[in-house]
Amino acid sequence: MVLRIIFLLSFICHSICVYAQESVEVELVCPENVTINCESDLEEISTYGSATYRIGEEINDMENQRSKKNIDECGKGNIERIWRYKSEEGEEHKCSQFIYIGVDEAGRSLINWPTKEVIVPWCDPSYTPLDLPKAAQRPSYHQGECSKMEHTYSDEIVYISDSCKEVHRNWVVHDWCYDSKSIAGNDGHYEFTQVIKFEITNEIDLLALKDVTVVATDCEKAIVDMLDLKASLENCNRRIKIFNNSPFAESNGKNASGTYPIGETEVTYLIELECTPPIEVKQQVIVTNPCDANVIIEEQELRQKLNQSFVRPNPFTSETEIILASANDQDAVIKIYNTKGKQISEQKIGLKSGMQRILITPKDLPLPGVYVYTVLIGDKKLEGKLIKIK
Repeated sequence: MVLRIIFLLSFICHSICVYAQESVEVELVCPENVTINCESDLEEISTYGSATYRIGEEINDMENQRSKKNIDECGKGNIERIWRYKSEEGEEHKCSQFIYIGVDEAGRSLINWPTKEVIVPWCDPSYTPLDLPKAAQRPSYHQGECSKMEHTYSDEIVYISDSCKEVHRNWVVHDWCYDSKSIAGNDGHYEFTQVIKFEITNEIDLLALKDVTVVATDCEKAIVDMLDLKASLENCNRRIKIFNNSPFAESNGKNASGTYPIGETEVTYLIELECTPPIEVKQQVIVTNPCDANVIIEEQELRQKLNQSFVRPNPFTSETEIILASANDQDAVIKIYNTKGKQISEQKIGLKSGMQRILITPKDLPLPGVYVYTVLIGDKKLEGKLIKIK
C-alpha cells in the first residue's frame, strides 16, 4: 500500500518578513496482503513484510506497528497489521496489511473448486470425476487440526431442450471444525455448481439419396419403395435420430417409403443431434401419369379425326355439343376426363344412322378447364378435347 502526503512548511525571514511555501512529499509503503493456511506460524508475522516511509530520497522503516486479530475458535480469520506515521506538525497517517488465515478476503474457507465448465465428447460421454481433466475432478483444500474438511457431490441432468442436456454437478465441502465449535455465522458448509457439457461434432457422414421417379399404376398414385437415409459419425457408436416430414410415408423415420400421388413430392429429412440445430436433407419423389399419354390427343391426331367427330362450339362457356357420324344404329359410351386422367362424367347413348349431336351441359362439366372426351363405339375409340372457359 502506498500513501502520499503533501505538507505545507513556512519560514520567516529576519529583516523583512517574507512567507514562502514549500511542498514536501511523504510516501508510506505497506506490504501486500497475504493469504496463508490456518496452521501457518503466526509467532513471527514480520516475515510477511514491513512498512516504510519516504521523505524526498530518504527511506526509513516504520516502527510504530500494532496488530488487530480477528480469529475464530477454528483458527481462521485475519490479522490486521497497522503502521502509523506522525508528522512534525502532529498530523497522523496510517497504512495497513491483512494476513488472511485459512480464509479469503470475504471470509470464505480456502477451497480450490474444480473447473466451472467442462466439455466432454458426446460419443464417449463418461463424466465421472476421475474421467475428467485433473483440474475438474474435485475440490482441493488444506487439511489439518483447524481445517477438517471433506467433500461430496450429486449430479442433476438438466434438459436445455428436448434433445439437449447438461450435467450440473453440485459439490458440497463441509468443515467439521465448525460443527464442534458452533461458531455463529459460519456452519462450515460450502457449495459449488460445476456444469458438464457435451461436445458434438457436425462432421456427419451421409449416404446421399437420389431422387426417385416411378410410374403410377392406376392414373392416380404409386407405391414407392425408398432406401434408408444413412447417417453416422466417425468413431462413434451413438445413435443419430432421423425423421422425415412426408405425409405419404408409412413411417416418419429414416425411410420415407409409402403411397405417393401423381406429381412431385419433396421429402425433408431432419437429422437430430443433441444440442445442435437439426441438419436437413431433401429428396424428390416423382410419380408420372401413364394415362396422360392415352387420353390427351395431340392436335394433329384430332384434325385427322374431325371427319368422324367434332365439337361445336369449342371453346365454350356453358354448353357445347359433340357431333358424331354413325353408319348404322349402335350403342356408344362417352366419358370425359380432366388432364390428370380423373374421370369426370360418363354417358351411355344409342346412336342412330347419320349425324348425332350429344349435348354437354354444366352438370357434366361444372368447372372451367381443359378436358378430354372418349367415345367408345364397339371396338372403336374416338377422342377429342373440350375447352370450357369462364
